[in-house]
Amino acid sequence: MASAFQYEAFTRDGETNNGEIIADSLDDARSQLAQQKLIVVTVKEHKKLGVASRSIQLRPNHIKLADIAWMARNLATSQAAGLSMFRALGMLSKQKANQPVGKMLAEVHQQIADGKSLSGAFRAHEAQVGTLTCALVEAGEASGRLDEALAKLADITEARVRLKRKIISAIMYPALVLILALGITLVMLLTVVPTFAGIYKQLGNAKLPAPTQFLLNLSAFLQNSWLIWVPGLIGAVVGVIAYQRSASGARRLDQLSLKVPIFGKLISQTVIARVSAVMASLLSAGVSLLDVLDLSASVAGNTVYQDALLAARDKIREGRPLSRALADQMLFPDVFVQLCAIGEETGAVADLLGRYAKSTEEEVQTTVDGLSSLLEPILIVVLGGIVGGLVISLYLPLFDVVSKVK
Repeated sequence: MASAFQYEAFTRDGETNNGEIIADSLDDARSQLAQQKLIVVTVKEHKKLGVASRSIQLRPNHIKLADIAWMARNLATSQAAGLSMFRALGMLSKQKANQPVGKMLAEVHQQIADGKSLSGAFRAHEAQVGTLTCALVEAGEASGRLDEALAKLADITEARVRLKRKIISAIMYPALVLILALGITLVMLLTVVPTFAGIYKQLGNAKLPAPTQFLLNLSAFLQNSWLIWVPGLIGAVVGVIAYQRSASGARRLDQLSLKVPIFGKLISQTVIARVSAVMASLLSAGVSLLDVLDLSASVAGNTVYQDALLAARDKIREGRPLSRALADQMLFPDVFVQLCAIGEETGAVADLLGRYAKSTEEEVQTTVDGLSSLLEPILIVVLGGIVGGLVISLYLPLFDVVSKVK
């Protein structure tokens, strides 16, 4: 059984490195610390980890967007304060030693100690931190303005986190209400409706209203054919997930999402805000325009816009200006294209796109807040309508019996 071991150690540079490590035995813990090239002073077992106490991670090496923002902001602050990058990496890796971002920073710290450049060390972890992070670190290292590049990375990532949280919070409420409605409907069909079915059976061959008969038939199907509909439901969910993860499926779903009333516009605004911020930061960091479009496409979050940015990159490679290349895609807002054209004339593309990104982000937040306020009463009415419809449908025959008795 795995255990948590507390250790005290030193790096080869003489810095203290104390923390906790998960291992199967004391020897395993010492072996892991030796692989990290630490000089171990003490190692002792802290606690055993049972099945219930272990943290279950579907992607154990995945680094969250919020953690990348935290890393970039702290590294930028450390650089601006005059702290060496090597020491800053060591300090930050200890703060989150048991998390993926902390382990990644510890590896970057060790690679720099072995003589690797900062950009090279991050490039070795590109799958975890993303292409954008590596590109900005390389640009900052090449220009000698690493603190500014890291600050830009922090700004971009923090903006993405804000938008993501805002949209998730807006989606969460309607999703929970819909799940609640489905749950109530299923419970009523499996528990309440069968009771009424027994009552109506005692009435003989009296013809039931169509809504009531439909509920009785649906309830009987759910009770008697669960070996059909339960696997079918699971298969449908798995099929949708598999289709979404396929290249053609993702592209088709992204195309459909942009056509959904109200939400399609919101998705477009979110993508444009993200792309504008990334382009502004990369251009101001000195990244070439072709690479800017490549990187912007990689973080667009929508394959339709990703394809459009890559197509614009190819047009620019053929000699077209940025504004014309984007206008040819018939996908980007006129304001966005016009700002690119003005920026090309004045040499202020990065500044104009940065301002546009902020205004678009604010517009997205306003739209999300408005949708949340609008959806709340609508969903309450929908939930009440579903439950009320079920109850009325069940009681319709009883109303008829009562009227006949009178």
